[in-house]
Amino acid sequence: MPKALLAAGLIGLAVLGAAPQTQAQSVSADIAALYMTRHQGDAPLVSDIATPGKGNVFSTDDFREWSSGVEGGIHVRFGALGFQLRGFTLNQSSGDRYLSPGGGVNIETSPGTGYGLGPGNTLSGTYQSETWGIEGNLTYKMSPGLSVYAGPRLLRIDENFSLVGQFGPADETEVWKAQNHMLGAHIGAQVDWMALSNPRYSGPFGLQSRIGVGLFRNSVDGLFDSSFTGVPRFPTVAASDTYTSTMVEAGIEASYQLTPNLTVSAGYKLMWLSDVTTAIGQIGATGTYNVQPPMRIAADDVLYHGFTGRLTISLP
Repeated sequence: MPKALLAAGLIGLAVLGAAPQTQAQSVSADIAALYMTRHQGDAPLVSDIATPGKGNVFSTDDFREWSSGVEGGIHVRFGALGFQLRGFTLNQSSGDRYLSPGGGVNIETSPGTGYGLGPGNTLSGTYQSETWGIEGNLTYKMSPGLSVYAGPRLLRIDENFSLVGQFGPADETEVWKAQNHMLGAHIGAQVDWMALSNPRYSGPFGLQSRIGVGLFRNSVDGLFDSSFTGVPRFPTVAASDTYTSTMVEAGIEASYQLTPNLTVSAGYKLMWLSDVTTAIGQIGATGTYNVQPPMRIAADDVLYHGFTGRLTISLP
């Protein structure tokens, strides 16, 4: 089980166990399926040797896929005040393959790295990303339709991008890795539009939206390895840096109350992050690797967005 959801589950069980003793007015728990994708600035990754910089072999857009994830949380209320614990995880993976007509390719390092590929040789690219987070919020219900929240938040983004060239029985493998350790705080508001427009509304339909902003200290690491038939060509190349990352997130969901204790909802959400290091972005931050290259840390803005399907259980 992902670390974020394991921690959220353990703390959530503790809170639920304490709820009768603390005379909480209400307790709710939810779990949601995510179907999301991620965008970052399009950039060339691999080009034909005759047209460097074009990205006509691989570009960032070639590794943009929709992926599934899960999020969940628990919310305990004591009158207008409450405590909320939430976590999520999202795993993404994609790949592409290039069959060379001959002539080789240019890897878009800085400066570029020439890569000899004969007719019929292949170059495969594989991208993998694991994003997870956990947050703990104090909440305050300002009116029947408006609540605000604030609290600490942890985000982790770990990525790999690999290129594998096949030369008959031999192969050459390049791997870029990026790790983001983001710790900070966020604040936001949640609106129940039915209750906001009519505080006495008690029907089964609902419409909720959420918007928040956050600020994080982001400790980032970049790694690069190159090997030929499994033998390292030089020691691992590494770089580290620290950024201040900002976050904006928003979402909207339509809901239907099946029973007094059970509600289903579906909607759309997004999360934008600044100053994030990505494995794909590290290609352009790596020197030509015909010899052991230098590396710096490159930062990108990334946008996660997609669909949600949620089940919420409320206890009186």
